[in-house]
Amino acid sequence: MQHKLIVITGATGTGKTTVSSYLKRHYGVNRVMTHTTRPQRPGEIDGVDYYFETPASFAAKHYIEHVTYAGYEYGSSFESLNQAWAQADFVSIVLDTKGALTYARQLGDKIAVLYLTIEDPSILRQRCLIAAIPRQ
Repeated sequence: MQHKLIVITGATGTGKTTVSSYLKRHYGVNRVMTHTTRPQRPGEIDGVDYYFETPASFAAKHYIEHVTYAGYEYGSSFESLNQAWAQADFVSIVLDTKGALTYARQLGDKIAVLYLTIEDPSILRQRCLIAAIPRQ
C-alpha cells in the first residue's frame, strides 16, 4: 500500500485537534508529531503534544513547512512524517491552511485534505472565547 496522509486544516476553533483525536481513538490513525522551540506547558508531554526542541535541534531537521510565531519556531519535518509512516501507511496531521497548501505542493497525491469549517459564526466565537480563558 502507498503511504497516505490526511491533512486536517481549517480556522482556529473548527475542531481540527478533536477530529485528529477521534481518528486516533476510533480508527487507529496516528498523528504526525510536529516540532516547536516554545517551552513545554504544564501537562504537555514531549512526543505526545509536540517534539519540544532547542533552537539547535530544531534547525537540524528537514522541514516540509515551518513558521515563527511569538518568537518560537513551529514546524513539521520529513523525519517525523517518515517515522509515522514507518508505523502505519495511513496517518494524519493538523496544520493551518498555509501549511496544508505547502503539503499539497510537496506531497501531491499522497495527501487528502480535510478542511473544517463552522456554519454558525457565533459557535466559533464562543469556542475562541472559551479557549482564551486561562486555565487554573
